[in-house]
Amino acid sequence: MSDRQLISQKTSSIIVVLLIFLSIGLAVVPTVSYDRPISQYDGAYYYLIAKAWVQGGYDSSVNKNVNIVNNVSDYPPGLIAFYKVIFQYFDADLLVINGFFIAALFVLGNIFMYYAILTLTENRLISLLVLAYSVLNIRAYFMIFGGMQPTIAGISIGFAAFFFFCRWLKERKKSDMILVIIINCIIAIIHSATLLFILILELSLFFGTIADKKMKIKLPDIRIRFKKISPSDLKGLLYVIIPVFVFILLMRFFITDLLSINVFLKEWIKTSLLTHDAGGYQSIWKVSFLMEGPIVYVLSMIGIVHILFKKDLKVFFLIIGGFLFILSRHILFPKPSWPIHFIYNFYPIWTILVALSAAYIFYWVLKDKNIRWIGMTILIVSLLIQIIKLGIFFSMLGPAITTDEVSAIEYLKENLGDESILFYNNIDEFGWRAFIWVPVLSEPKASLQTRDIDIFRDNIADYDLLYIGDNTKLDKDENELLSDKTKVYEKGHVTIYK
Repeated sequence: MSDRQLISQKTSSIIVVLLIFLSIGLAVVPTVSYDRPISQYDGAYYYLIAKAWVQGGYDSSVNKNVNIVNNVSDYPPGLIAFYKVIFQYFDADLLVINGFFIAALFVLGNIFMYYAILTLTENRLISLLVLAYSVLNIRAYFMIFGGMQPTIAGISIGFAAFFFFCRWLKERKKSDMILVIIINCIIAIIHSATLLFILILELSLFFGTIADKKMKIKLPDIRIRFKKISPSDLKGLLYVIIPVFVFILLMRFFITDLLSINVFLKEWIKTSLLTHDAGGYQSIWKVSFLMEGPIVYVLSMIGIVHILFKKDLKVFFLIIGGFLFILSRHILFPKPSWPIHFIYNFYPIWTILVALSAAYIFYWVLKDKNIRWIGMTILIVSLLIQIIKLGIFFSMLGPAITTDEVSAIEYLKENLGDESILFYNNIDEFGWRAFIWVPVLSEPKASLQTRDIDIFRDNIADYDLLYIGDNTKLDKDENELLSDKTKVYEKGHVTIYK
């Protein structure tokens, strides 16, 4: 039974529009619904860098707590440069803090992703299922609201690059490949680890396309025959690797002043691949079995075998290439518990790969009239699980700072001159709290956060002011240390001493 008989183009278009509007509601609406920051730690970090850049230039000493020079990381300054322009000319701080632009990029990224899968598979139902699991997956929303903004921006833009790459493989138009190069170069200055991931997917798909033409696989005997591969078959590689050199040049001369390109590459590999873990996620956000859901995850593993038996080598190479990249650090540098990382990852791209292989199983079952009801039941249950998890997640979403903390920030901004201040973070972290916004928005020249009573005792005399996050949590010793200090501000649980 053909794809057209399963779902019409009109029905498909209606569902796509509904899913995109749902994506707008989930990603964009919350970012404009709060008058206080909801973005968490990384969001505060990028905000602080961009503000320092506006006040004193990129290589700025406005805030010594921001180390953006001589530091190799997978966060090049592209997104921060955009924020700097928004801050300087449009005064849209809260929209930037809460990830409005990133949320909009995610919506556009989903559109490009849908058409990329449609171009690749020529199957509307599979493309719709992948889009549905992308829109209903928690990972992207946690990244938008949790502050992992360069990552989700790079991924969303990466979907556009992937779409044009799929179209180039199909139609071989130079204009598509030029767009791929330009978009990949943009990703290079936003999030380098994502660039590497996108390039791996493009290369995997490129070689999968060659394999479709040059390999004959006979299963289950596992016989493989190769046809001759000419240099002209590989010329597309040049287009794919150009952004790698652009990335190296940009990083070498713009973000770092390391003396040697060899040192730079070594440090970047170490930082981005070998020691880079889940970017601050709690364990629950890393576990694919929970994030993608047990049904789609199990079907995905079966789907990989199904795709190989169907001899759809383009899709097979794409999925295997993505999976191997995800697992590469743990395979090359195994730990005693490394197999568990088979279900760990925090990129929404992983969601797409898992959903893609699972969608093949759904399509296979749904096109058979005798068992279609089983497939529909499993599909509905799987999507309902995702909807329930999203409901729980969004019920926890809220401002990262309290109204009392906002008032204290305003007091500090109005009264703090050259004085140094110690921020004592003794609040109980719960829900969507992020204490880091207090020192960041207060814009002090010196700040320190601690929960350690010994450090509190040692440092209290070194600062002109002391900010107490929760005065109800002070013990007898701490109150005694504060006895010679003057209380200059108090509202709710927040107190400031001088």
